Amino acid sequence: MNDFVVEPERKRAMVEAVLRVLPEPAPATDPLPEDRALPLAPIPSAPAIAVAALDREVFEELAREIGEEAAFEVLTVFTEETAVRLKLLRQLSIEHDSTRIGREAHSLKSAAGTLGYCELAILALRLERETARLTGLEYQDILDGMDATYAAATAQQLQI
Repeated sequence: MNDFVVEPERKRAMVEAVLRVLPEPAPATDPLPEDRALPLAPIPSAPAIAVAALDREVFEELAREIGEEAAFEVLTVFTEETAVRLKLLRQLSIEHDSTRIGREAHSLKSAAGTLGYCELAILALRLERETARLTGLEYQDILDGMDATYAAATAQQLQI
C-alpha cells in the first residue's frame, strides 16, 4: 500500500486510502442506472436463507460513512474477491493448509461483516477459530454452507 493510515477514526479515511492504491475497475458492459437501489434490501418472498444472509442496514451505514459510490466500489471488489476466495478454499486441504485456511477465513469474515453478509461472516469466523480441529468432512460442510449463503446473498442482491 502506498498510503499509511494509523487506526483511522472513520472508515472513510481507511477506504479512501485503500481505493487510492486499487487499480481502476474495468468498465461495466451494462452500466447501472443512476437511480439504482441500494443492495441488500430484504425481499419478503425470498427464501429464509437469503433474507437472513444479508443486512441492508450494515451496507447503508457504510454508504453513509464513505459515500454511495465508494460503498459500491467496495462491494464490487468484495464480490469478485469472495468468489475467488471460496474457490481457493475448496482447493486447500484442511490437513496441510490449515494456516492459510485460517488467514483466508479471517479476511473473508472481516469483509463480509463490513458489508452486511452476516451469515457468511459467522461461518468464516467458525472456520477461522476451528481450523486446527476440523475434520475433512466438517471443513467441507462449512464450505458448503459458505457457498450456499454467498449464493443466496448474491441472488438477493441481484433481485434488487
